[in-house]
Amino acid sequence: MKSAYNKGDAEKIFKKYPNISRDLALGIYTSQLLGSNPDLVLHGGGNTSIKLRQKNILGEEQDVLFVKGSGVDLADITPAGFVALDLAFLRKLGALGNLGICRKTQAVNHYHLFQTHWGHTPAALWKMSFQLPPGF
Repeated sequence: MKSAYNKGDAEKIFKKYPNISRDLALGIYTSQLLGSNPDLVLHGGGNTSIKLRQKNILGEEQDVLFVKGSGVDLADITPAGFVALDLAFLRKLGALGNLGICRKTQAVNHYHLFQTHWGHTPAALWKMSFQLPPGF
């Protein structure tokens, strides 16, 4: 599969959303890349997540997992399309084991991954996953 990543297009996203981190902006860009490829998605489906360290509303540094919200189309996602979750809390929750949480709860599926950016899309008969290498 040929990469569709275009540095110039990524820079446009960075400029469009100057008040968010470059990592979150890159997550938006890569989410849009996935969502705009009909060979990879069905009806805008799929999920992406971004792990960041940022200040919370109290001004405290916190590890945050941004997960694409349910019902949000990847091709058109904006910063508002991501839900910010406390990563430390998710790790504690995951340590409790099987709580009967639906497998579709993407936060539970994404919290334990080491990558900063993660995405996957269900296609008709197969699934495609990608990871961005460190430094993106």
